[in-house]
Amino acid sequence: MTTPAASITPPTLSREILKWIQSLDLSYSVKNVRRDFSNGFLIAEIISRYHISEINMHSFSNGSSLSSRKDNWHLLQKYFRKHSVNITKDMIQDIIGYKPKAAIPVIHVLYKHLTDREIIQKKPVHPPAVEMPSFARPTKSQKLKDEGRSTYQSSSFGLTSKKDPLALPNTNRRLPAGKPYTADRSQLNSQQSGVVFKDVQVKSLDRNQTRSRLMKSASVPYGSASRVNTAQSHTSSYRSTGSMQSQRGANGAGIPASPGAGLMKPLEAGFGADLGVTFNGEGITDKLNQIVENILSKTDVLSTLDEKKLFIVSFIESVDTIEPEFTQQVFTAIKEMLPLHADVFLHHPKEFWRFTSLFASGLKIPDSSPNFEEFVDVFHTLGSILTQKDQNSAWSLFDDFALGKLVPIIQVDTLKRRQLLSVIYAFSADDPSVHMSVIKSLQEKLQNPSLFIHCLSHLAHLEEQFSPALVDIYMYYSNTGLGSSSPKLRAAALAMLYPLVDFTLENIQDMVQSLLLPMVEEPWWEVRAQLLVLSSRLLLQMSQDDPLTSTLYQIINLILSENLTPHVYTIAVSYLAPCLTMHPSLTFLYTQTLLNGLSEQERLALLEQDPDHVETLQLGASSMYEIVSLPFAWDSLLVARSIVQIVEKEDIDQFSMAHYDILEACINVAQLDLQERTSTTDEWFAIFEKCKGHLFAGLMDEENCEFASNVLLQFMKVLGEDTLKSALGGVMKLTDMIFLNGDAASQVQDVMAGFLIGMYDLGGSFASSLQKYSKRLVETQQVGDGSALGDFLLHVEQNEQV
Repeated sequence: MTTPAASITPPTLSREILKWIQSLDLSYSVKNVRRDFSNGFLIAEIISRYHISEINMHSFSNGSSLSSRKDNWHLLQKYFRKHSVNITKDMIQDIIGYKPKAAIPVIHVLYKHLTDREIIQKKPVHPPAVEMPSFARPTKSQKLKDEGRSTYQSSSFGLTSKKDPLALPNTNRRLPAGKPYTADRSQLNSQQSGVVFKDVQVKSLDRNQTRSRLMKSASVPYGSASRVNTAQSHTSSYRSTGSMQSQRGANGAGIPASPGAGLMKPLEAGFGADLGVTFNGEGITDKLNQIVENILSKTDVLSTLDEKKLFIVSFIESVDTIEPEFTQQVFTAIKEMLPLHADVFLHHPKEFWRFTSLFASGLKIPDSSPNFEEFVDVFHTLGSILTQKDQNSAWSLFDDFALGKLVPIIQVDTLKRRQLLSVIYAFSADDPSVHMSVIKSLQEKLQNPSLFIHCLSHLAHLEEQFSPALVDIYMYYSNTGLGSSSPKLRAAALAMLYPLVDFTLENIQDMVQSLLLPMVEEPWWEVRAQLLVLSSRLLLQMSQDDPLTSTLYQIINLILSENLTPHVYTIAVSYLAPCLTMHPSLTFLYTQTLLNGLSEQERLALLEQDPDHVETLQLGASSMYEIVSLPFAWDSLLVARSIVQIVEKEDIDQFSMAHYDILEACINVAQLDLQERTSTTDEWFAIFEKCKGHLFAGLMDEENCEFASNVLLQFMKVLGEDTLKSALGGVMKLTDMIFLNGDAASQVQDVMAGFLIGMYDLGGSFASSLQKYSKRLVETQQVGDGSALGDFLLHVEQNEQV
């Protein structure tokens, strides 16, 4: 959601803001903006530095639970309203929900409010264009050659094999060894009127002679006209064809053996002025060194870097040992620099090679490091910039100079695979035909059919759009993987089908009976998880009356009846939750899985999240799973009903903690269901009537009394005074039993007193009924001073006086 403040705020914290935060001497340093500011504790501490009398830090909790975050921001909202600080509830909800970059506009608004200073937005400086000197301009002959090259049309991508949709026509057919190609001159002469072809004698070059000539060519000074013209020739060729073919040697090797050989030349002083960018003799490495030196020179970090290496190289090698606030500044400065150097990357491949070689090495750090995401983001930023300028050249550069560096990491590190593949797509146009070429190039470089299918399972989820030809590619390799003997490969093949459901539903439906149902017996956890995920996706496309749904129900029943790993249970309840509305017959089995398949910690993690919360669970080699907030994905009335049905069927005398957790989650969103008229008050009241006895019994239980109290109060709050007539008699009887007639535990007494106070605070008939009951207790003098019930009576008395 875009707010007025967010629309004018840059996406990262500026250096000015970072220095300001450091100067406040907070209780702990900011390492992750999204995480550290989510609970509002640091925000309160920042305000307290300016208004210490209005912010009492003892009232704020530095916890990470949802309740702690909400309580802290609730206190801060009072300050915001009092001082007219333009921080809205939507902005606060985004921060509480860990929305990326949500804290930045709030910090900027606070900075302006507390310091009364505006944030200066620095505009990028574009160096003036310098006219190219005469000796560096291409000659007329050179222009004619370049124009000739630009007319070259590369062979189009075609699917020539019915078996493998990625098979390309063999445009570079090799001749048999020892049989040089000879043409029939007489036939050629007869076809060309007035033209006679003569044989040309070609003298072969010795390899040593060829190398000595290359060395002489490389020894030409960089300032000479011949060297500049050569570089300019390569630039024109690269831009006109959009590929590296015209720059490759006679041996077709592609990338030169040495980065300094062949077409790649260092930038000259003033070279590239025709692009509007000048370097004054400095290349991209020099610029990166300057950024690292300028930012770290004011700290002690610079002295810890390896003196024998360039600043940028040493920074990348030791990035995880540097304070996050400094690494973030360096990465931000580098990403801000990239738009100014885009033309240089496109025109001078060596600079692109240098940059990607440096940052590809940074991708080898552990994926758990926050700096890994920064390295990935640098590639994403560069790919987006270059693709917007020149799609063909952007992909050709990446394919020739960077893709080979990512492949070894993709091969060995499964947890990085999805992000690295997203980097590859960042350098290509978002077009199915282009992505087909990218997939073909990746297949050639991987040289591993199994690994290629694993990569396709990720790429399928990264596709923004599909064409029939692209769908055919994924379907072909999915069928190939399903026929494999490797369970991991079969899991990858299943993961590939999930995003294809909208585009080839009938073909996937045909596979359910013949391929998917027999795979239920597969013991490998990831195959079972992918079967549940794919079945849930298919159910969302079909009604309950569809003949195929019974087979999908069978698959789900068979899998969930097994003893599964906790992760598979988590995936199952998350992906099946949206299916319950269209397929209510699954609700009973679904609720049993919630009750029995999840631990308390796992269950609460799924139930106590914000509506828009989506967590990515990265497991195995084939896919990533999106875990959602269950109460906002399922039909809460159906789940609450199934709780009652299970209790009645299994004759359960007392609710477990899982029953309370699920009921509370259901009733918490019941108010939204009532507003949207997806359920009625009568339906929820019927559930309350059936649960009421178990909830009252829970108030007497020392372990569960607090959970029972919360659920009862939530029912009363949502259903209103309809519950009063049904529950008031039981509440007063229960109060007498706990405080007057028995020896209830102190924990039970404290919770019961708190429940009475909460019920009184609902107001209306709740308050008046409990007020009369409190007067009767006072008149009979059955309550001693200092007891928990006395706290309730005191609360009522104070409110009567007000």
